[in-house]
Amino acid sequence: MARGKYVACTKCKRILLRKELIQEGNKSKCPFCGNDKFASNYSNIVLILNPQKSQVARLLQKEEYGLFALTLET
Repeated sequence: MARGKYVACTKCKRILLRKELIQEGNKSKCPFCGNDKFASNYSNIVLILNPQKSQVARLLQKEEYGLFALTLET
């Protein structure tokens, strides 16, 4: 995964391609939570495929599938 192409939302911690962000004027927003702050340095990544059956998703309080960063460096 090329780090320069991805960012992590500082609110929902979802990892997104930069081109997936919603552009509003000169600001980028997360398409999932609407936050406009992102971190390009993150670590401890978790992929949740089936949140209804996942103990990890339950522990992290994630109800949706996706790729998430557990640690953000802002």
